[in-house]
Amino acid sequence: MSTPFTDLTQSMQTQADGSQTVAIPEGWSQGQSTYGGLTAALGLQGVLNANDDLPPLRSALVNFVGPAAGEVVVKTDIVRPGRSMTVAGANLLGERGLATRSTFSFGVARESLFDETHLPAPDLVGPEDADADFQGPHRPTFTQYFEARLAQGGRPGSGSAQTNHYLWVRFRETLTPSVVSMLALADMPPPAMVPRFPVPKPISTVTWMVNMLQVNPQPFDDGWWLLQSRAEHAAQGYSSQDMVMWGAGLRPVIAGRQLVAIYL
Repeated sequence: MSTPFTDLTQSMQTQADGSQTVAIPEGWSQGQSTYGGLTAALGLQGVLNANDDLPPLRSALVNFVGPAAGEVVVKTDIVRPGRSMTVAGANLLGERGLATRSTFSFGVARESLFDETHLPAPDLVGPEDADADFQGPHRPTFTQYFEARLAQGGRPGSGSAQTNHYLWVRFRETLTPSVVSMLALADMPPPAMVPRFPVPKPISTVTWMVNMLQVNPQPFDDGWWLLQSRAEHAAQGYSSQDMVMWGAGLRPVIAGRQLVAIYL
């Protein structure tokens, strides 16, 4: 069954106890679980559904605890309300228990001496000149909802020497960018060590930290975002990487970090 992202988030149903339920179709699977970017986004959507007066999202901490698929439950709470910063939590549970635990920090804008960035976008080919990615038989099922084009770096399972990769990514569906859709899209690139694999092997993201750098950012023309994943260290079956996402005007919109379990 194919269910686009917008339809899926809009299908969340609030129950009598305040929890929210949603059925995740197999089309969003990644290995034996659901695509992590989607489970994080469902947690955020659950928080926004339950609280309509939150300031902009500034940061998210996501722990992928276990697998989730099919009917899931999202339970949210306000960890700490504040005048300038509110912290909310979201637990996404599947039939086998807790699957994703997220903490979201929402903060009002304040006057500041600084308004600067130190994350310049590299000079790369545009999406119209980049090669299509995720075309092989081993591509994760969830990638059907995205279009991705490799601007620089290696392809998954190719034995590449590259550990720094740039992808142009957009949803295949037409949607209005939101903080929820951006969170879902930001996790789309494969972990930075995966192109180093000589053959396809399983991976599993353990933790993901995301900082939102802009409020209401916009993509490049035709809905494209430029995403980077860069491996910093890999040993003992784990890889540490950082991630950046740029939007219109080559402005950075997300900075993130992940710990990934690699089974090779």
